[in-house]
Amino acid sequence: MPGFGNRLNDDEVAALASFVRSGWTNNASAVTAADVKAVRATIGAHE
Repeated sequence: MPGFGNRLNDDEVAALASFVRSGWTNNASAVTAADVKAVRATIGAHE
C-alpha cells in the first residue's frame, strides 16, 4: 500500500486520528499536531 504521509499535514492527521479515536462512544483524548510531528520524527519518512 503506498504511503500517504506526504499528502496530509500534521493538523490534518491529528484531526483524522482524533476523529477515529473518539468514534463509537470512545472517550480517547484528542491527538495534537505536536503529537503527529513527534511520531513522524521518530519513525522517519516512509514514502
